[in-house]
Amino acid sequence: MTGRYVSFFQRIRKIREENFSPTSNEAGIMGINCSTNVAGYDQKKIRQIHLHMERKLMDIFSPNSPEKWSLLQKALSHYLESEQLYGKDVNTFAHICRSLMTKKIISYGDYDKLYEAVHNIDDNAAKIISSTTASVRAVRLEGKKDTVTALPITGAYCTKFSSKIEEDTKEGNYVVQRMVALPDDRVIVLDRDNIKLKLFSSTYHFLHSVGLGGVPVGLTVVNASSVAVSDETTNCITLYAIQDNTIQTSTSLQCGMDNGYLLDIAYSKQHFICLKWDFANRIRTVERVSMTGHRQTVVQIQDWCDIGYHIIAMDNCYYTTECASDQVRCMTYDGKQLWKKRTPLGPMGMTTVNRTLCVVSLTKGVVSQLSLDGTIYGHNILQNVTKPYIYCICYQNLRKRLLVSCSEREAPIMVFDITSTEQNCE
Repeated sequence: MTGRYVSFFQRIRKIREENFSPTSNEAGIMGINCSTNVAGYDQKKIRQIHLHMERKLMDIFSPNSPEKWSLLQKALSHYLESEQLYGKDVNTFAHICRSLMTKKIISYGDYDKLYEAVHNIDDNAAKIISSTTASVRAVRLEGKKDTVTALPITGAYCTKFSSKIEEDTKEGNYVVQRMVALPDDRVIVLDRDNIKLKLFSSTYHFLHSVGLGGVPVGLTVVNASSVAVSDETTNCITLYAIQDNTIQTSTSLQCGMDNGYLLDIAYSKQHFICLKWDFANRIRTVERVSMTGHRQTVVQIQDWCDIGYHIIAMDNCYYTTECASDQVRCMTYDGKQLWKKRTPLGPMGMTTVNRTLCVVSLTKGVVSQLSLDGTIYGHNILQNVTKPYIYCICYQNLRKRLLVSCSEREAPIMVFDITSTEQNCE
């Protein structure tokens, strides 16, 4: 690790010294920015976007390409009847698409099941569907710009606990590198200093730990009984099963040594969203990796640009906090930017509460709130959290509690009860 590894804070300092600014190259790669207001979203425009997707997919899937056509029919056999797939009048993709719409398997902008059916058949088809989803979402976001559906939330201090266990020998800045809450509210902490994954009960009692290898960096929930950890030295994603209050190693995926070192990860729609950083060549990359190891580059940018330190994925897009440039970015799985917003100094950890984003400020000791369409709420969820820094965050959905790691060595995880308010947002 010596000679290659550069600490996170050194990286941040270096980027700030070089006066980070997005390049014109970045703007071209990132694509659209959907911040323009319109009075209500345009259903006619959405239908046109949908029909444009149909036409493109008709060129890929047709009886004239029997292999792909057959694979598509087989993949959709779970949703459609034989007559809707193999009937004599079914001779274009448009016929199948309309059957999917009629049965409400898909709808305008909601193509999840269609995407899952085609992404292993044709990469280009998957990109077309993802791009269409993003375009429909963008139109709707424009129309809903002045409407906030989720109430602002506030936090009240409840308790705190330590993630330190008897076997730990180190106590540094990364004792709580990442933490997540499982659907049943049990908490998992990634301790990079002691190279361990630790499991705690929903009431913060230690249950089990397992040793890791290399330099673990990212942590994400895969399902109700498994999580995944990314390793910066091997560029592997390792899955861990949670069974009977123990952590068991499951399987690993190799993410390739090209495009730099693997940092944070998120999981959605049977894929990992991976942040990579080639520090020597000043290249940042976001990749989408399937559970079978198939890799797809989402976006790649040069010259100290900052496309994320922490990442979460929801629906058809992902969100990154960009500490050096003090902003949060929302992008689709095909690399289109939906929005970008400035936040309090040094945004780092991020989670979702009631379909809104909660974002930690590394140096300001606050947690701010953003809606999923980029609206910034006119208050902070938490203020004056222990300094000099707070780093990561997670949410217990059943107990309605927000967990924030801070710089207190003896009890680095603070717990806050979360309530909704009627306060307006900006």
